[in-house]
Amino acid sequence: MQISLEQVRCVLRAYQEQKLQSQGRVQAAAGVRKSDQLSLSPASQLYQAALEAVNRAPDVREELVQRLQQAIDSGTYHVEGTKVAEKMIERATVDRLV
Repeated sequence: MQISLEQVRCVLRAYQEQKLQSQGRVQAAAGVRKSDQLSLSPASQLYQAALEAVNRAPDVREELVQRLQQAIDSGTYHVEGTKVAEKMIERATVDRLV
């Protein structure tokens, strides 16, 4: 299963909103008086979290590259155009829904 960047953004956005709501309840319950503070927009926080996730991910999946290279070299790698088209449509649909 692949997870698109758009799906990651939605999850991070929901998490951030929940976190902000929770912090607001805690402050209200404690009667804390707010002082000057800097707050990053949810979009900025989402961008930062996504950037960190991308930086942690490996650039190349070596095992997959080796398997594909062996299949190409041996002449056993075949691509079915219909499967490629199905995956492209599926991916575009998922991205639109998220």
